[in-house]
Amino acid sequence: AQNKTIQRLTGLPPSAHYGASKLHDLATETGQDGQKNNAGNACLTPLISFLLHHLLENKPCIVDHANAQRTQLLDLTRLQWSETLTKLFAVPVQALPACVPVLSSSPGGHGLLAGTTMPVRAISGDQNAALYGTGDLQPDCALVNIGSGAFVMRLLPQYTASEKLLTSIACSSQQQVQYLREGTINGAGSALDWLAKKHPDNAIPTHLPAWLQTIEHPPVFINAVGGLGSPWWRSDITPCFIRAGDHRPVEEATVAGQAVAVVESIVFLVMENLAMMQREHAIQRLRISGGLSQLDGLCQRLADLSGLPVERVEQAEATARGIAWLASGSSKAWPASFKLFSPADNSGLNKRYQVLITELKKRTA
Repeated sequence: AQNKTIQRLTGLPPSAHYGASKLHDLATETGQDGQKNNAGNACLTPLISFLLHHLLENKPCIVDHANAQRTQLLDLTRLQWSETLTKLFAVPVQALPACVPVLSSSPGGHGLLAGTTMPVRAISGDQNAALYGTGDLQPDCALVNIGSGAFVMRLLPQYTASEKLLTSIACSSQQQVQYLREGTINGAGSALDWLAKKHPDNAIPTHLPAWLQTIEHPPVFINAVGGLGSPWWRSDITPCFIRAGDHRPVEEATVAGQAVAVVESIVFLVMENLAMMQREHAIQRLRISGGLSQLDGLCQRLADLSGLPVERVEQAEATARGIAWLASGSSKAWPASFKLFSPADNSGLNKRYQVLITELKKRTA
């Protein structure tokens, strides 16, 4: 019952990844839980609040709605700290920073950068800002942002809850709030790092683009690096390679085959999240950004498997562009160049995708 309450109020599944359990530990250590004599002396905040306190002239103790949600203590619809959750995690609400919108329309913004006359007009999280890397995202488009992890995001016409995917805050102002649906893949660039540590003598990043063009029959990778993200939310699955033909473990695959399998696994996990989003509202095209989006072979496989055109943002740094767009007043004109990947038939890729999904169903049952 508690788990459902947490997800209903915050849009997030219960997880130690978010800030509530960490803030609970801080409250205990600093006496904010009332157990020590120095109770009430500390302000308990996420990192963004600490940074703003030291960067802004007026030294505020604030947090924007997007980052506040990631503490798992924010009521997603009221946009204030939840009394239910702060009591559940034993984090006193009076020790938390004040919640403010992502956007500030006041002349001084959220505050002036110390020693300057420059106002800070927008504060947000990295993935939340990345959603706006090419300006205002259209309702029929989903963004896939791939770095150390991969994130699949699309704007929602209105707030609705989801049991398997995240519901987050894309942007907020004094007048309105825009919600988004989000899928999370923990093992993207970090999965390639995991493989590189196993084969330190192979320059995987250097060879990977060519391998993606030439390796036709890679194994299938059970990508649980960092734990399975949405829609499974499991931390007890072990990463491994299996054969596409009989699903048996494979140890003799080449480094090239393993590297291609890791990249394909990222695409497969993205597809599972897209499939869940498609059941809510139709998606007609995909936009992809982030460091790993520079792999043509990854983008083409995503187009082939989804059957949708994939637009790669040529300016890979989506977060910086997104927060700049928000801070500039959300101008409709925000030029960006794209490379288009059109879907093609790829029966082998589809087969390996089905192998992975079948195997994950068994392992998460």
